[in-house]
Amino acid sequence: IGNDMTDDVMKVIIKLLSVIINNEVQRDQWINGYNHAFDMSPLEMVNLGREEEVLRYLMYQIEGPY
Repeated sequence: IGNDMTDDVMKVIIKLLSVIINNEVQRDQWINGYNHAFDMSPLEMVNLGREEEVLRYLMYQIEGPY
Protein backbone atom coordinates (compact mmCIF):
# COMPACT_ATOMS: atom_id res chain seq x y z
CA ILE A 1 0.00 0.00 0.00
CA GLY A 2 1.41 3.40 -0.89
CA ASN A 3 1.70 6.21 1.63
CA ASP A 4 -0.91 8.31 -0.20
CA MET A 5 -3.43 5.50 0.03
CA THR A 6 -2.63 4.95 3.71
CA ASP A 7 -3.06 8.69 4.35
CA ASP A 8 -6.43 8.65 2.57
CA VAL A 9 -7.58 5.60 4.51
CA MET A 10 -6.50 7.19 7.78
CA LYS A 11 -8.47 10.35 6.91
CA VAL A 12 -11.60 8.25 6.36
CA ILE A 13 -10.99 6.29 9.58
CA ILE A 14 -10.55 9.53 11.54
CA LYS A 15 -13.76 10.97 10.06
CA LEU A 16 -15.71 7.84 10.97
CA LEU A 17 -14.14 7.78 14.41
CA SER A 18 -15.10 11.45 14.89
CA VAL A 19 -18.75 10.40 14.67
CA ILE A 20 -18.19 8.11 17.67
CA ILE A 21 -15.54 10.01 19.66
CA ASN A 22 -15.46 13.80 19.60
CA ASN A 23 -12.24 14.11 21.62
CA GLU A 24 -9.04 14.14 19.54
CA VAL A 25 -6.89 12.67 22.35
CA GLN A 26 -9.32 9.78 22.76
CA ARG A 27 -9.37 9.21 18.97
CA ASP A 28 -5.56 9.03 18.98
CA GLN A 29 -5.70 6.59 21.89
CA TRP A 30 -8.15 4.40 19.96
CA ILE A 31 -6.10 4.43 16.76
CA ASN A 32 -2.80 3.70 18.50
CA GLY A 33 -4.07 1.56 21.37
CA TYR A 34 -4.64 -2.16 21.61
CA ASN A 35 -8.06 -3.19 20.35
CA HIS A 36 -9.41 -6.53 21.55
CA ALA A 37 -11.52 -6.91 18.39
CA PHE A 38 -8.33 -6.87 16.29
CA ASP A 39 -5.77 -8.28 18.78
CA MET A 40 -3.60 -5.28 17.84
CA SER A 41 -4.02 -1.55 17.30
CA PRO A 42 -6.17 -0.22 14.46
CA LEU A 43 -3.07 1.55 13.11
CA GLU A 44 -1.25 -1.80 12.97
CA MET A 45 -4.21 -3.23 11.08
CA VAL A 46 -3.99 -0.44 8.49
CA ASN A 47 -0.23 -0.88 8.19
CA LEU A 48 -0.77 -4.59 7.50
CA GLY A 49 -3.20 -3.77 4.69
CA ARG A 50 -6.25 -4.78 6.73
CA GLU A 51 -7.89 -1.33 6.64
CA GLU A 52 -11.17 -2.77 5.31
CA GLU A 53 -11.64 -4.61 8.61
CA VAL A 54 -11.12 -1.38 10.56
CA LEU A 55 -13.55 0.48 8.30
CA ARG A 56 -16.18 -2.26 8.63
CA TYR A 57 -15.73 -2.26 12.42
CA LEU A 58 -16.25 1.51 12.62
CA MET A 59 -19.27 1.42 10.30
CA TYR A 60 -20.80 -1.28 12.48
CA GLN A 61 -20.19 0.87 15.57
CA ILE A 62 -21.89 3.81 13.87
CA GLU A 63 -24.77 2.05 12.10
CA GLY A 64 -25.10 -1.00 14.30
CA PRO A 65 -27.18 -4.05 13.52
CA TYR A 66 -30.44 -2.10 13.68
